[in-house]
Amino acid sequence: MARPVLKQPTTMRRARGFTLVELMVVVAIIGVLAALAIYGLRKYQLSAGTSEATAMLQSIRGAEEAWRAENLAYGGCTNGGAAPVTTMSLGVNDLYPRPLAGINDKKIQWGAVTTNMGLCFRALGIKSDGPVRFSYGVMAGNPGTAANLTLPDTWQKPPPNIPSPREPWYVGVAYGNRDNDALYARLSTSSLMNEVYVEDDTE
Repeated sequence: MARPVLKQPTTMRRARGFTLVELMVVVAIIGVLAALAIYGLRKYQLSAGTSEATAMLQSIRGAEEAWRAENLAYGGCTNGGAAPVTTMSLGVNDLYPRPLAGINDKKIQWGAVTTNMGLCFRALGIKSDGPVRFSYGVMAGNPGTAANLTLPDTWQKPPPNIPSPREPWYVGVAYGNRDNDALYARLSTSSLMNEVYVEDDTE
């Protein structure tokens, strides 16, 4: 008995495409992934932008401790003197390598500006191997004296509020203006804190 011959279908079944719901789900997933990537990139950029200042403030911490080991006191720098002193105030011109009004989004070579501030920082052993975008200041005091931060750019929290400590102290600050506007990124550290305090790191 002859076997029946199976006939091939005369038409091919059409391939099934994506439905509108499936396309919307794919688009939503891509959108979420893109948002996460943008957030991560932004966070990395902000961290990289303040890494210079964080590293320099840690350098200031080390230099201050070395200075105290030799002199039994911390040293501060002002534009009026080339040697470290115990100065309880820090003003608009007491930053290096640029005063507050001169800070912008451009880098400047450390040591390119010869001022008393620069000489004082050199005496303390504070230096940078490359150009910097932030400017730095350091003030110091004896036991029983309080800090007087007279920089006009107001901190949300004074950096830090020192209530006349019973031992020598110092405060180091960093100011930057990466977007070149009227606001500043501000970082600080001191002998009374182990971390670096940051405000407005997007500036």
